[in-house]
This record gives sequence, C-alpha cells and structure tokens, in this order.
Amino acid sequence: MDVIARSIGGFVPIYDYQTAKEYAELLLNAQVVVSVFGALSWAFGGINMITFGFTLFAIVALEAGSDRLLRMYTIFVTGMWIMDVVWLALWGTHLHKASVPWYNMGLSEPSTTDKFATVPKFLLAMQSITFIIRHLQILLWSKMWDLDFGGAGGPGANDPYHNMEAHPPIPPPAAPVQYAHTPGVGDDSYVPPSAGPANPPAMTSPAASPYKPPASGPGPAQ
Repeated sequence: MDVIARSIGGFVPIYDYQTAKEYAELLLNAQVVVSVFGALSWAFGGINMITFGFTLFAIVALEAGSDRLLRMYTIFVTGMWIMDVVWLALWGTHLHKASVPWYNMGLSEPSTTDKFATVPKFLLAMQSITFIIRHLQILLWSKMWDLDFGGAGGPGANDPYHNMEAHPPIPPPAAPVQYAHTPGVGDDSYVPPSAGPANPPAMTSPAASPYKPPASGPGPAQ
C-alpha cells in the first residue's frame, strides 16, 4: 500500500503537508453535508450512514495527528470507493428510473406509483456527488501519505512541550525600574544642591564694617 499511495501522490501538484491537509478538511466537511442530506431519503440511505461514520473517523485522525489512524483512513477511502461502485451498479439505474418504490422493498412487483420517486432520486444525486469527492480524496490522502503526514507519529510531533528542557524559552527582558517622583516635575529636572563650605564664615565686628551711622545733630531747644 505504501508504494501505491506514493505512486498516486506523486501526480498531485501539492508540495507541502499543510496545504494538502486544508484541502482534505474541506472535502471532509463537504462529505459530511452531502451525507446528512442523503440520509433524508426514506430508503437506501445506509451507505450515507457508513460514509458519515468514516468521515468523522478521518476528522478525528487529522485533529489527533495519529500516523496510524491517518494511514488507516487512506486505506478505508479506497474501500469506500469500491463500495460506491457496487452501490451505484446495484441501485443507480433503478433509482434513476424510479422502478423500485420506497415502500415495496424486497418484493418483485414493479412500481405502480412515482409519488415518492423524488426522494430516492435525491439520494442518488447526493451519492453521485460523494462518488466524485471520493476520487479527490484518494488523490489528496495518497499525497499526504507521500509527505509522511507532516511527520505525524514522530517523537513530539503533536506535543507542544516536547524537548522543552533542552530548548528552554528565552525569558522576556526585565522591565525598567520606576521611581516615585513629584507630579508635574520631570525626571531630569531635579538638580541636587551643591555642597557648602565646611566651616561657616566668621562674623565681622561692627568696627570693621564699612557702614557708618549718620552724625547726630544738635538737640531740640529747651
């Protein structure tokens, strides 16, 4: 199976796993919608239940990133393609011509009414869309197999904490120290006072002072 998947995947012009995974998820979501609408039919809808179950299996495999589950679905999708071929070969013509009534399952009498013929025809349309999607799935999942599913299943492939001790995260830079300051005063506006003389200046005597009081005049007359 490995050789077959890699041979088929070599024809798909996709060269990275993430792109192939996005397309695969898109097809799986479309397959879910088609299966749900196809299950609205009164009869013949068992194949849609099977498709729906395998689609959920594939979605879980992609989310879990399990190499084993991804390879299993790649094999399953090939088996479901064969199942589609058999189902369409057995019931496709009858449903298209509405020759099998929905209420007369298992009996050999031909249909006497086409009143409910649109219900199985709608199922046939949904199953035809699923059959087309299946071809694209085989190509995409084979390509993902060829890309080894992005390294799924390797040591630490799905563990974000793998090898953390060998490569510890770089701590963030330390935040600058914030000092309290007076509001309205900038950080660089404060200038400390200059240091004064060690000894205070000596007090000078009045005689040495250059100030001379005015001379007193004669006293008042008696």
